[in-house]
Amino acid sequence: MNGKREKTQAHGAGRVLSYEPLTIHCDACDCDYGSWEAFGRHVDEIVRRPPSTRKEAVMDSIADHLGDIDAEDGLDPYLTDAGRIKCGCLMEFPDITAWREHLAGLILERLDMVASPADPSPEAER
Repeated sequence: MNGKREKTQAHGAGRVLSYEPLTIHCDACDCDYGSWEAFGRHVDEIVRRPPSTRKEAVMDSIADHLGDIDAEDGLDPYLTDAGRIKCGCLMEFPDITAWREHLAGLILERLDMVASPADPSPEAER
């Protein structure tokens, strides 16, 4: 599961198991919460959690800004009627260079969020 959208979809659909006392269940984690507020904090924590590997950081960025491949529409980014590029994150860019800059910047930003491993060997990334 990669990107904020997928994580929110997987965890954000809590279902009520009981009303007295109130119990909301997260199917993705198989956990119960005593209020919608507690369940919301759980979802927020999942979405805000920094990536644990460089690969996960890049995959999250791609998922959030390119979306899923759809048989009819392809990926999420598209050209607007005004000829601008609309990213999967809903930001618009005047040209392909600006959009690529946006993608490169966010990937670098996500990579910076990854904690440095004690052993920076390539095997640590797998």
